[in-house]
Amino acid sequence: MKADDTTVASAAVFEAPSPPLQLVSGVAVADTVNVGEGTVFDELAARRAARARAQAAERRRPAWLRQAATVSADVVALAFSAFVAVWAVGALETAPLVGRLLGAFPAAPVASLWLLLALTPVWVVMLYVFGLYREPGRSIGGATSLEALNGLSALTAASWLVFVGMIVVEGATAPVSALIAFWLAAIVVVPLGRWVARATVWARPAFVERTLIVGAGDVGHTLAAKIANHPEYRLEVVGFIDDGEPMPNGKGPEVPMLGTLADLEEIIAREELDRVIVAFSQARHPQFLQLVRLCADHGVKVNIVPRLFEVMSSRAGVDDIEGIPLLDVGHVELSRFNMAVKRAFDIVAGGVGMLLVLPVFAAIAVVIKLDSRGPVFFRQERMGRGGQTFRMWKFRTMTDGADKLRHE
Repeated sequence: MKADDTTVASAAVFEAPSPPLQLVSGVAVADTVNVGEGTVFDELAARRAARARAQAAERRRPAWLRQAATVSADVVALAFSAFVAVWAVGALETAPLVGRLLGAFPAAPVASLWLLLALTPVWVVMLYVFGLYREPGRSIGGATSLEALNGLSALTAASWLVFVGMIVVEGATAPVSALIAFWLAAIVVVPLGRWVARATVWARPAFVERTLIVGAGDVGHTLAAKIANHPEYRLEVVGFIDDGEPMPNGKGPEVPMLGTLADLEEIIAREELDRVIVAFSQARHPQFLQLVRLCADHGVKVNIVPRLFEVMSSRAGVDDIEGIPLLDVGHVELSRFNMAVKRAFDIVAGGVGMLLVLPVFAAIAVVIKLDSRGPVFFRQERMGRGGQTFRMWKFRTMTDGADKLRHE
């Protein structure tokens, strides 16, 4: 090849337009976008499906069934109270004192009955406002000690609301006597209806909460044993999970070890859990936070056994410092009113009991006198409440002067 030809060829090579530089090919970019969008859409679809499954499961869970059964029991009890009220007003019209009181508010029995039945939703809504349908689905056992007091307050508030409405609408012809009788019947029949529902309807297997205990140590096994001894809690312990070595179960029924905290989501789905109780475990604090969030995502209730529970009372108060709860583990004392009631009960019951057992006391005194010399009663100073001393009396069970002889 000639030199000129070589030069021309080289120039052609350098002058030829080069393709634009592409760091990532168009196909790769399209694939990356498609994969990213698919991943996001799949994640959103998975979350929607999980939410739908959680809502469907919530409607089948014991908490929802307990609330539905409680509402049904209240409706039946309120309707029964309406019939009792109308009957009582008619039956007591001839009574000497009550008849005069009821006669001041005359009303047609049939119209009063239909009015009370139509106003049933008012009482149900007021019970809901006072939180009477939250505890059956949330708390263990479905009720608290304050339920009766809150129920009385709710029924009283609803009755006053209906009373005002009756006076505004009907004036002097309002069936006030039937409303008073209805209130008196409802404050007795509604709590009784709830108790009957818990004793009968709630005894079905569908109302039992499947429970998992986090922590297979001594506290966890003690908790499982206590649950097994109290069927009224309506809890079924399906197993333990823990990150550490489980302790041998020597305090209650045989409960299987289902895995570790990393297996919780799978266990929730497989065992259809309703409640998780966190006892003492070897898991770390971040794992417990993740556990609570995971249970909340699946609609599972969580209870936590507090530290130092041995010195805490079930009536312990809760304080708050900028969102950090503080449990009051101090000594729980009775109020002045409760102390007065207790003192009155002690005096009355003790006095009646003393009168009943006086013949027995006389026989014991004779036996002591015949057995040995000395007084019948032993007297001693004792320390009482608030550091105050009092004189204690008891039947003598040792020889006279035994307290001095023990030093010899």
